[in-house]
Amino acid sequence: QRIVVTGFSAGGQFLVRWVAMSPEGTNGVTMRRSLPLMTIPGSPSTVMYLSEERPDVSCVPDNDKGQYWSCNKFSIPSPGQDCNSRWNKYASGLGGLHWRASSEGHIRYDANRYLRKSIRATSSSKVSKQVRARWATKDVRFLFGSRDTWNCDVGACSNDCAHMLTGKSRLQRGLLFMGHLQREFPNSQPVWGIFNYGHNNFAAFSSHHFTVWALPHGNAKNNIVDGAAIYNYKVAPAYKVTDRVVVDSGAQIGEYVDRFYASWECVDICESTTGCNSFTYIPLEGKCFLKHKCVDASTPIVGQHSPMYQSQTYWKDCTHEPVETLAAEIATSTTTSTTTSPTTTTGTTPFCSNFVCPGDMVLADGAASLRGVDAG
Repeated sequence: QRIVVTGFSAGGQFLVRWVAMSPEGTNGVTMRRSLPLMTIPGSPSTVMYLSEERPDVSCVPDNDKGQYWSCNKFSIPSPGQDCNSRWNKYASGLGGLHWRASSEGHIRYDANRYLRKSIRATSSSKVSKQVRARWATKDVRFLFGSRDTWNCDVGACSNDCAHMLTGKSRLQRGLLFMGHLQREFPNSQPVWGIFNYGHNNFAAFSSHHFTVWALPHGNAKNNIVDGAAIYNYKVAPAYKVTDRVVVDSGAQIGEYVDRFYASWECVDICESTTGCNSFTYIPLEGKCFLKHKCVDASTPIVGQHSPMYQSQTYWKDCTHEPVETLAAEIATSTTTSTTTSPTTTTGTTPFCSNFVCPGDMVLADGAASLRGVDAG
């Protein structure tokens, strides 16, 4: 048995604060029964830093730098850039959470009452030290959308001064926060993954990373590289993913549309289907369409205003077989064809309904933050 707690957007924001404030999950287990506890915040609007340092101004450009952006320059904001000395106040940081630091009726007072159930400290620095010590032992994994790049100044996420110091978009904030965690915990690597979509909880919870991390059957599925994943999956061949579906996806040799299919399931199906070199995947619907076409990084993709902009192409390195050879192999193949519906072995559960395996995980999408500083 184990517990997975996850949330997206405001739910992810809430979880970041809960991980920092709660003793649950210390040493990777629950307090009462010592069950393994994993937390997966997805695309939080804001993050809560564990020290007074923030990314250097040069690390927070107005224009989007994409999913590979990183920064290793952190320092305490100088006067004039410290948001009137509010840059580290809860919930952008841990400031003001020590004993008797705030009066009743204030958000930091309520947060302090919760924190004092497990930590008693007389200064913000002592609170930060104890919170960091606990965080270092927890199993926390993050999900970010590769296209979650709308600037928070236009209302996509919180544009509060203190939060703007941490990044201009959700993706930028998430990536910079990974740099912060690596700086705070140099002996461990923060765990995170990219899903190829914007701010969409359905895409996050159907991503390969989420299924591998959260679902009981996921650990055996290691044959896909999804975006800028930090994992080095060992099962070849590795599939790559386009931001949007390719313009010409080629002839279809099979379709799987009878239920929701996770991306890794489509990878497995393509691998076991003769002549499959790529497939079109619709994340919001969980549908996959197998293709013989060989795709590479230079293959044109549809524009962002195309009706198909929400679909993607998964592809592997390949070379075309002669058409005659392919036709002969397909004719003698026992794999599912375009006229045969996919089947499921009786008594098995290849994918848990609505992403919920009984007793296995809790979804907290859009949960209110601690007395709600930001709707996410």
